[in-house]
Amino acid sequence: MFCYLYVFEMFSFISMN
Repeated sequence: MFCYLYVFEMFSFISMN
């Protein structure tokens, strides 16, 4: 569960860039 959140956050950061 926590891992999923981490991946989502990382993806969001990459998308923002």
